[in-house]
Amino acid sequence: MTFLREFLAAAVLLGFDSLVAGLAIGPFLSSRRTAAAYALLFGVCDGVATALGSMAPHRVPEPPAILIYLAAAALLAQGARRSRVWLSALPALFSLDNLVAGYPAADAPGLALGSAAMAGLGLALGGLGRRLVIRLAVQLAMARA
Repeated sequence: MTFLREFLAAAVLLGFDSLVAGLAIGPFLSSRRTAAAYALLFGVCDGVATALGSMAPHRVPEPPAILIYLAAAALLAQGARRSRVWLSALPALFSLDNLVAGYPAADAPGLALGSAAMAGLGLALGGLGRRLVIRLAVQLAMARA
């Protein structure tokens, strides 16, 4: 029971960045299919990073969180202004915490699944926010006409 509790806590902690990134990316995605692909990409990147991190002979120092979030903000800005291809780099960027977390490779599939689920939730909520903003804009435009 303790193992399951610790594993779930790790899945939530390591997947929380995927949830936040999903909230940020969700408004930029136009279809549920694209959102599902991004959720899968977050899961794959976190799973691969966990597996690679387990092979390191020593723990790699974690990069400062502020640098990761600044890079994420820059990628979001590029994705919003120029091309959504830039948004595809976010899952790899946010997998750095899994790379240095030091969990065994056997935990990688479960952590990947947790990350994909949390990213999916964030993407769904972000997409809902987009639809609400569009609906409010249409209602405001109709009220003024």
